[in-house]
Amino acid sequence: MLVGNAIIDDYHHYLGLFQFLWSTGLISDETYKLSGVLCDYESFVQSPYSCIEVIGIAIEEMGNIHMYSIYTPPALPMLAKRSGC
Repeated sequence: MLVGNAIIDDYHHYLGLFQFLWSTGLISDETYKLSGVLCDYESFVQSPYSCIEVIGIAIEEMGNIHMYSIYTPPALPMLAKRSGC
């Protein structure tokens, strides 16, 4: 079976997401611990509200970093406008 970047199951998706964000330093220790407490890792489609809040906190902590390309510089809107891009 060949599948590229598909969500195979919700448990491993959430678990892997928070482990990746934490291990690369994109989220704090506190947010990582909250994910383990508030996310039941059961359903990605019907997530508990508390887990959605933790995802929101993680997104805020990541800032302007693209999670799938963390080593490339972020595109700055002001620079793109000035250069005519």
